[in-house]
Amino acid sequence: LSLKDLPHPSKFKDMDIAVTRIAQAIKSKQKIILIGDYDVDGVISTAIMRRFFMQLGVELDWIIPNRFRDGYGLSISLIPRVKEYDLVITVDNGISAIEAASECKKLGIDLIITDHHIVPEIAPEAYAIINQKQADCPFPHQEICGAQIAWYLCVALKKELSVQIDMKSYLEMVAIAIIADIMPLQHINRAMVQAGL
Repeated sequence: LSLKDLPHPSKFKDMDIAVTRIAQAIKSKQKIILIGDYDVDGVISTAIMRRFFMQLGVELDWIIPNRFRDGYGLSISLIPRVKEYDLVITVDNGISAIEAASECKKLGIDLIITDHHIVPEIAPEAYAIINQKQADCPFPHQEICGAQIAWYLCVALKKELSVQIDMKSYLEMVAIAIIADIMPLQHINRAMVQAGL
């Protein structure tokens, strides 16, 4: 496969819903915060989103949780730090954040989860969940990492906002995440790593 064979972003369940909500937040200058993760995939996913928003000229606050103090991903311990925001977006985490998602809903915060890990029997309540392992998600490749989903989200946002940003240049970061997260080097993974290198 080559980059021209990459599936369209809308193949992800909830991608279009998430993109519409983020675009609305950008246009109405709502407060957005990103919750990453402390491994390579999570840090790169955060960097991709931050770089994209910087190129847009849009403020995006971010948290990479402390492994010992905060625990993993969007945990209940982070709620005091996100309660003033209108929109919370997770990258490479969130699919197991049942309690924290419930708190976000109580506070009137819209939550968009982007994650590539296995979906639990009961998924968290969120405005949108972008995860290729959801049973009803038509995205054709299961073994992809969080940075790939973050990249796809930015590609879809670029189109929605009609901006000129070179998303191919981001593949150098995506390639590192694919390798560090030990994704199989086949199908779109090989194409993205080759382009990134």
